[in-house]
Amino acid sequence: AAKRLRTPPAMKPWLLLSLLLLQQTLQSAVGQSAKSKRPKEPGENRIKPSNKKVKTRTPKLKERNSTEPSPKASSIMTRVMEKGHFQKPTATLNLSAGQSIELRCKGNRIGWSYPPYLDTFKDTRLSIKQHERYSRLILENATAADTGEYSCWLLQCKGYNCKKDESKRGSTYIFFAAILKWSTSAQINLL
Repeated sequence: AAKRLRTPPAMKPWLLLSLLLLQQTLQSAVGQSAKSKRPKEPGENRIKPSNKKVKTRTPKLKERNSTEPSPKASSIMTRVMEKGHFQKPTATLNLSAGQSIELRCKGNRIGWSYPPYLDTFKDTRLSIKQHERYSRLILENATAADTGEYSCWLLQCKGYNCKKDESKRGSTYIFFAAILKWSTSAQINLL
């Protein structure tokens, strides 16, 4: 059977120290060589014209999946912080259960998506109202079960036929954390 070579315990600190010193020496040498370059004179780096023909390539456009948002999609969603103060929501919001939230999306016809169970019981805590220039979603007294993605998009309509405008949408994932309440009997109650 082949024996494994082991480094004696006393050599390990010296080996480690040597490697660290080598690393420091290399870093300082690289740093000095970058600093010691002479400044270039004006016009020294100019590209000289040549008679070579340059082939231009036009990239082929890949067909995009219609569910993917456009790369230049602009967010139309804002969060109402307090009356008259608005903020673009981040990709994820962390809120406490019991809080209410108001989201607005700019546009005269807006579609909304939110956790589906909110529609199941005709929950009165959720209200959506379309105004002339924006739509408003309000969720009152949120619970941990309301956690999920809330998104909106502009609807382009011709008569009764409407489709999503993927270039104008907004989305945020809202996490409603349950509040833990300690009672005098040392039991944990979830609110």
